[in-house]
Order: sequence, then structure tokens, then C-alpha cells
Amino acid sequence: MYAHAIEDLSASCSKHSRQVLQAANPSSPDPVFVQLELGLVDIFLSLCRFEWQTCYIELATALFQAEIEFSLFCPPLLLTDQSKHRLFEHFLNSDGARVGEEGALGWSTWLDKEEETRQQLMNEELSRENEGGGWTGWSEPWSKDNEGIANVEHETMNDVVMENIQDEEEY
Repeated sequence: MYAHAIEDLSASCSKHSRQVLQAANPSSPDPVFVQLELGLVDIFLSLCRFEWQTCYIELATALFQAEIEFSLFCPPLLLTDQSKHRLFEHFLNSDGARVGEEGALGWSTWLDKEEETRQQLMNEELSRENEGGGWTGWSEPWSKDNEGIANVEHETMNDVVMENIQDEEEY
């Protein structure tokens, strides 16, 4: 119920804000837009209060943390809403500290650090590939191959001789 109300009000806010931006005077706050946003906040607070009163205190706290992270610490990227939601879901599913927790950096800073770490791993992987030298081919040089074959033949002969000796001892 709350989710549908929030989605509907959010869609109305988005639609109305696009209309206001297209209008001639977007600098003055539109009272309809303000009322829609206040309605969103009211429904969100009611949802959190409901969760808190039904002993889902951690869920209520997590909802507030998520709302604060998404609203105040959103990365300044030009992404679609769906892409932002996917990135935010990745942040929430990580073990990163959230607002109100010790060591919290905020979603935007966390995302920057994740990208740095990813770039470092890629650079390390490239440097390891480059350190290995160039293409070495599919086989070893002939002299080593011939020695290897001779060693395998010698070991095979030793195994046959040992089996013969064991067979003679058993009789």
C-alpha cells in the first residue's frame, strides 16, 4: 500500500517538475509541486512509523538510512533513474557503512572508492600480463623436449624392470 502511494506520488512529482521546468518561470516554487513533495515525505514517515511500531525497528532505521543516502549523497552522474537505482542497490547490498554508522562515507564517496579499487585491480592485472613477457609459443625448445622424452622412456624402462624383479621374487 505504502509502496504504491510513494510510487504514484513520485511519478506525479516527476511529471509536474518536468512541466514546471518547461514553463517560463521555473525559479519560483510551484505550490502544487511543494504539496506533492510534502505528501511523499508524509507517506514515507508514516511507513517508517508503522514499521517501528510493529517492532521492525531495524527496517525503519534502514529505510531512513536509504532515503538519506539516496537523497543527499547521490553521485553527480548523468544517469537514468533505473541506472541510479541499480547503482544504489549495489551500494545497499555491499558491506559499506551507511549514514549513522561508524566509518560511513556516503554513497557518492563509496562509489568513487569502488571505482578506484576496480581501476587498481585492472591495472594490476594488466601489469601482471605484461610482466610475463611476450608470446612463448606452444612448445619448449627441441633440446629440452628430446631430454624430456628420453627421461620418460628411461623411467618407463625402470618401471618395467622393477615389475619383473617383483614378479620373480613372488615365485
